[in-house]
Amino acid sequence: GINAAYMGDDKGALTAKVAQGGTLRPRKGVNIDPHPLHFRSLHPRDLNIVRQTRHISLVRYALSMVTCEAEIRALREAAPGRLLAAKVEVPLPTGTLMGLAELAEMWLCRGDLGAQLGLPRLAQYYITFCEACTRMRCRRVLCGEVMDHMVVHEAPTRSEVCHLADAVSTHGFSGCVLSNETAYGKYPAEVVRVVREVTSAQIAAQSRL
Repeated sequence: GINAAYMGDDKGALTAKVAQGGTLRPRKGVNIDPHPLHFRSLHPRDLNIVRQTRHISLVRYALSMVTCEAEIRALREAAPGRLLAAKVEVPLPTGTLMGLAELAEMWLCRGDLGAQLGLPRLAQYYITFCEACTRMRCRRVLCGEVMDHMVVHEAPTRSEVCHLADAVSTHGFSGCVLSNETAYGKYPAEVVRVVREVTSAQIAAQSRL
């Protein structure tokens, strides 16, 4: 990714100094470190979207940048009885993770977490999350560059395949969310097939427990 230091803003334009260059890609977000916002309620626009879609049976809701149980409860009030996901995109203490896990399924989103923590601390937080997973009763989903090699290649790396299988079979993840791989990757159908093949046996074994 591209790393830049904020320099200032004027009349709606932001100035930043690039510290690490890269390629600008479509459908990518901007992450600020440390994250400056803590949402305590849903934006009226988001509430309107929920009200217009909650009658559709296939619709599910995932809440970004979750920091506390109150945020999930607010979404639950707007969409009672619907499947909810808490996207863990900022580092949260284990107690908060366990509280959220009682209200929604948990998505470990390593893209935003990596931007917040850096790679060494991201690896440590992954271990922390996996240790908490063993006590969670909800679904846990792995997100962020799961099959990133397949954005431009027709096959994954051996490391990606082994890591996904280990996440499902050893750490109890229920599956994964694909992002770049299907948003702008060259092989969206192929990556879905690979994920299905890698995880099907492990998920089937979990369902029998």
